Amino acid sequence: MSLYSKRYDYHKLRKSDARSLWEELFEHYHKLFSTHLFTAIETSGSESELRAEIKYTGALWGLSNEA
Repeated sequence: MSLYSKRYDYHKLRKSDARSLWEELFEHYHKLFSTHLFTAIETSGSESELRAEIKYTGALWGLSNEA
């Protein structure tokens, strides 16, 4: 979670929401694998308040712990 900004905002999801989603994924799946392709990275702001917006597409796979 250290890669996530304190001000993380993805469609109104905050860093704590992302943490909950990842915790649930790890609870139900193992051997997770992902591929993400960045299509654009745009930066804005000043040096002290730099912001990056990343557009990407990708996939996440895993094996169910139930199987």
